[in-house]
Amino acid sequence: MTVEEKVFRRKRFDIRRLEEYGFVSNKGEHTMSASFMDGDFCAELTVAGDELTGTVIDVMNDEEYVQLRNPNFDGSYVNTVRDAYERLLEDISDKCCEEIPDPKQGVINETLIRRVLSLADSIPYGLVSTYGQIAKMIGMDKNARMIGRIMSMADRYGDHPCHRVVSSSGRLVPGWAEQRELLEAEGVAFRKNGHVDMKKHLWVPCE
Repeated sequence: MTVEEKVFRRKRFDIRRLEEYGFVSNKGEHTMSASFMDGDFCAELTVAGDELTGTVIDVMNDEEYVQLRNPNFDGSYVNTVRDAYERLLEDISDKCCEEIPDPKQGVINETLIRRVLSLADSIPYGLVSTYGQIAKMIGMDKNARMIGRIMSMADRYGDHPCHRVVSSSGRLVPGWAEQRELLEAEGVAFRKNGHVDMKKHLWVPCE
């Protein structure tokens, strides 16, 4: 599965929002060039139907950055580029897409929301949990994305430490700069790629 397929799985593009974001209509498709990593790279993106494809260009060399998709390349720099590209895609997903309901996924209701937020409340100061870990704790192992959606609604239900919930790799919520500030204030350490050091700070609840 490509990074584009992962990010836009079960997503539907809203044409109006795509065009507001900067995509341009072109013969039934929508295209856009987006710079990232201080202009060192450019993503050439095309949306056709509900599918987004992308090519990442190394601007200095004016050629495709093929290391991005080659699993044999696993150095810190290529992983930084991968993370930055994925954050760009997730920003597009958040601002230009609607979720396509999955009949296999659990239904979000008040009881479930309060149960999930109660687990967030139980994450100790200075530690983090993951979307997948919380999903597993409530017996819904394959519903990590749903946990993320619930976290995004948390402010409607009071004050909960949702900043302590991150991805399985320790990646923070794209666009939420305050999350890192809150975690650092609790003494949480970060790796060079901006991810939480999960070896030091992953909460392991008692069975």
